[in-house]
Amino acid sequence: MAAAAPTPTPTAAPPPAKTGFVPASPAARRLAKEKNVDLAQVTGTGADGMVSEADVLRFVEEQAKAPAAPVEVLATSAARKLAQERGVNLAEVPGTGSGGRITEQDVLAFVEARAGAAAPAPAAPPAAA
Repeated sequence: MAAAAPTPTPTAAPPPAKTGFVPASPAARRLAKEKNVDLAQVTGTGADGMVSEADVLRFVEEQAKAPAAPVEVLATSAARKLAQERGVNLAEVPGTGSGGRITEQDVLAFVEARAGAAAPAPAAPPAAA
């Protein structure tokens, strides 16, 4: 008796290719342009997935509530240690090292600049009579 041929396993159809066109109302298009929103990222709740002005507003609100992605800071280990000791947020320090890496000298310069900005201005000498 011959062995039965294996039955092919059905595979999921690939998602439809995006054409670049997003069905949206004129008001939604205007608002998206004002708010710098890519309509392709907005879920449309209208007929056939049409994006409405309310959909754009909801998207903007959701984006405002979403936590910001953490910023990766390139710094030397000595700079990280010094920043921790001095209570410095490395994301605020401009890096002058290779590839923008923050060095120990960058942290020291930042601390000095911050201290200089916080110091009161010297009093003006009295005017001559």
